[in-house]
Amino acid sequence: MSTKDTILYAEEGTHPAGKGSSLGAYFNILNALAGVGTLGMGAVLASSGWVMLVVILVAGLVSVYTGTLLVKCMEKKSSVLVETYPDVGMASFGVIGRTVVQFCQYTIIGGGVTMYIVYAGTQMQGFAQFLHYEAVNRWMFILAAGIVVWLPLVSLKTVREVAWISAMGGIATLLAVIICVSLCFNKLPSQTNVEYDVFVIKHFADGLAIISFAYGGTMIFPHVYRSMAKPQQWNFTVTAAILTASLMYLIMSSVGYATFGKATKNPIFNHFDGSGFKWAAALLLGAHVLCAGTVFLCSLCLEIERFLSVSIEQMGRQREFCFRAIIRSSVLAGLVLTGCIVNQFELIMNLVGAFSECMLVFIVPTVCHLKMFGIRGRQAWEYPVIVITLIVALVCVIQGTYNAVDAIFVHISSKKSFFS
Repeated sequence: MSTKDTILYAEEGTHPAGKGSSLGAYFNILNALAGVGTLGMGAVLASSGWVMLVVILVAGLVSVYTGTLLVKCMEKKSSVLVETYPDVGMASFGVIGRTVVQFCQYTIIGGGVTMYIVYAGTQMQGFAQFLHYEAVNRWMFILAAGIVVWLPLVSLKTVREVAWISAMGGIATLLAVIICVSLCFNKLPSQTNVEYDVFVIKHFADGLAIISFAYGGTMIFPHVYRSMAKPQQWNFTVTAAILTASLMYLIMSSVGYATFGKATKNPIFNHFDGSGFKWAAALLLGAHVLCAGTVFLCSLCLEIERFLSVSIEQMGRQREFCFRAIIRSSVLAGLVLTGCIVNQFELIMNLVGAFSECMLVFIVPTVCHLKMFGIRGRQAWEYPVIVITLIVALVCVIQGTYNAVDAIFVHISSKKSFFS
């Protein structure tokens, strides 16, 4: 898009519609949400109790609300053309807003995709060991997972073009959920002395941080919205996608916790070691996270390319492709290298989830909308929703961040290395 077009669209408060379908947008959102967290929700109940079922549902509904607020901020007429999540921060609070959003977004995408690649590589290694093939080192499987992400990331340019990958990821997660729910139901009659909690308040902040991570696809919402040929269908599309993910979370968490109680593992299929069905679920989830990682990285690289003015209009088709391939390959290579050399990466991601996810999913859309549209003129039900959302999210940001930092210091004090 040229500078002249950017100024024109910003002044008019309009933006050209994309070419993507609403179904493709639905799968992009679903793929960004329903991933590793789906099969780990039972562990949230194991640490915090049955009450977290209500929290999962409420968090989903609030995510729908903040997802619509975010798009309203994008359509607000201003002197800044809003195409990305950091643009929303810029339009609301200037450079400080953009910087805060960029920090949260980049830590989530960078850390999240690294975790996805490590997870997929680890599951590939585990499956190889299940087949009695143990000659290949762990880092080779992580590299293989990175190559799987690299191929579509470099060959496809926009979020709209990777929609079919999102559809594959969503279907893979659904199949994994069906397998795990079936295994749990088969196991349930033989379970005895299973212990449950109604609510464990001291773990509530950690549980909400994990739930926030599960709803953490917010950072790609602007790219998905701008890719839609019918943006007026956004509210329906984002609602359908988030509620679909919420339904998966509720089913998997309730069935898993009912079966194993306070002993529920994360992910749930670790209860079924030695089973071929366990590895089917693990590999399906591995396929999903690689699909989700591709979509997340695509959205991040699009922002980098926009900042560096990498476009066909300015460079020509061949030079644009070369620069795009170099940028995306370099970003992915850095994440794969991090995954190969850093141990206990989940400790770092607990910190990212506690702070960045809560900020981007719940706090930033709400605060930006208040800044751009003001407090007055809202429906009566919105005021308590906004107040409760901000209070709970802020408490969880503070408590969850404290707990995550404390866990990191405990790890350091035990003289264990973070590096392979």
